[in-house]
Amino acid sequence: NGMLQDAELQMEFLKASPATAANGNEAMMLYLEALTAIKKGGVPVAQLAAQLTKAAKIHLGRLSERVPPGDFEFYEHLDLQFVLDLCRQLLGLIGFETLPPSVSPDPTAKSTLLHILHKLTSWLPGSLSAFELLATTHMVLGEFEQAEAAANECLRLDPSCAPALILQSKIQLGQQKFRAAEASLENALASNFELGNQPSFMLTKALVLEGLGQLNAACELLESCVRLLKGNSDEVQRQRAGAFVALVRVYCALHRMPEATKVVQDGLREFRGTPSEAEFVMADASLFLARDDVEGAVSVLHNIPETSPHWSAAHIKMGDIYLTHRRDRIQFAKYYKEVAQSLPTTENWILLAEAYIRIQEPDLAIGTYKQVLEQGPAPDARVCSKIARAYLVTHHYEQAIEWFNRAVQLDESRIDLRLSLARLYMRLLSWQPASQVLADVLEYLNSTDTSSKNANVVKTQRAFAELHQKTGNEAAMVQALEAARDAQVLVMRASFDNEEASQTQRCISADICHQLAQHYKTKKQPDQVEQLLQQAVRHDEARVDSILLLAEHFLDKCHQSPSSTQHQEECLQHCMVLMRLDPGNVRASTIMADVMYQKGDYEGAIYHLHQIFSQQPEN
Repeated sequence: NGMLQDAELQMEFLKASPATAANGNEAMMLYLEALTAIKKGGVPVAQLAAQLTKAAKIHLGRLSERVPPGDFEFYEHLDLQFVLDLCRQLLGLIGFETLPPSVSPDPTAKSTLLHILHKLTSWLPGSLSAFELLATTHMVLGEFEQAEAAANECLRLDPSCAPALILQSKIQLGQQKFRAAEASLENALASNFELGNQPSFMLTKALVLEGLGQLNAACELLESCVRLLKGNSDEVQRQRAGAFVALVRVYCALHRMPEATKVVQDGLREFRGTPSEAEFVMADASLFLARDDVEGAVSVLHNIPETSPHWSAAHIKMGDIYLTHRRDRIQFAKYYKEVAQSLPTTENWILLAEAYIRIQEPDLAIGTYKQVLEQGPAPDARVCSKIARAYLVTHHYEQAIEWFNRAVQLDESRIDLRLSLARLYMRLLSWQPASQVLADVLEYLNSTDTSSKNANVVKTQRAFAELHQKTGNEAAMVQALEAARDAQVLVMRASFDNEEASQTQRCISADICHQLAQHYKTKKQPDQVEQLLQQAVRHDEARVDSILLLAEHFLDKCHQSPSSTQHQEECLQHCMVLMRLDPGNVRASTIMADVMYQKGDYEGAIYHLHQIFSQQPEN
């Protein structure tokens, strides 16, 4: 307090000094005033956001008046550290952990922060700090794809940057990509072994272990983390509260209810009167539910005041309790509606609309989404796409097409929306509009250079292949699948170091090879079939349908060359793999019986036929 008072006195002196105004320090003064107010507390977030926004506009406005971006003098006067500090304070008004869907950030803080960071990353594409802050902001806002892209830029600039690797792990954690998050932490630890003893690393690692189901290991790590987190700084208190709440979850999952109850009571006592208090009230409600005490849970949640930032989350949890435990759809919708009416943000109205979808009231959902568009400052592609999907539920396809088109016009970068529109056209047998949408997507992708470009090319070419297959254009279908396979090679190369992502991409590669193999089988081109199926199995060793096709392929060769023991052995080998993966596979048993009969192993053939009859006696 004494230091804050000294700071305020110094600022009064600076304000009174003619030199302050003469040197153009107005932006710095506004920033320092806001910083002091944040430290003192009690000032509304909206007021602080407005002051920091004003400081940013003055600083960046004067900067662009002096010299254009890109000029050496521009970078000299930019004062990157000041702008980054200003951004960190704006982010502090929103939070440093991913916001739950029911919590909306201050709109001024959000828009100013993203505006500044996007400018910084375009002006300074080599600034690791700017990209790291941008990734953190998107993560906090729950925009994980954008967060991942920004984190990847950090790692492109410095592949061994430990803070960026930990941040990447948090982003993957938010997407529930637990294996990928674990790999990122291992990479961070490899670059700096001292990280293993830092509470922030330990907390993230514990959350990853919790996600992987390794609860005992997560519990030990969280207990160590709580012991290490000592101090009164905001950062330490925030991490300590997070560790406490995670520990409650893990104790509950391990059925260690006395320990969970003690941690909740300790948290309620230690964090009383702080923003973290409501988190422990929520955890207390979860304990009541674990004991099947629904009334107790509702009562505890009712105690969270409307002034708390967690009031909306508590209200939504009460609604979920009524739906899950009492099957009360009316009360469920009522609680969501109260949140939207009390805190009429776009996110809360969207939550209400999604709640209507959950209780099979799509018409009410559509009305709510349209209300969001009417009240919003500008049309929103995300809301338009939700209206389109709601119309799909009601089978109003013309309206769905109209709203998908609106969404695409508002945000042409949303490839998922364009592909959904193309598939809807295909569903309605409107081949030409579907083809045009997909062609437009490819044209757009060819003009961009993003980290997701190749993956989107794969999705689009596969959609094209589906379209050509349905319209009987086999040559174009093969061409599209081969283009998808070429692009998928680049995707796999980019995901090589990420085990979880790499496995997913290998399965996609196997899918494409299998599709091509099926086509060439109908064209009686056995060499192409064998090559493609071998590739599919190399990509995904557990792909049953590809292994079965391979076994049938070698069975055909056995029939063509009955004396070829090589074909017989290869056929049997694939069948044995198939039986290991799918012990009840009747087709594999049939093929084995056929091959053994050709080899003269009649007992073996009879054994496999008996296996078929025991599994399917009607045969």
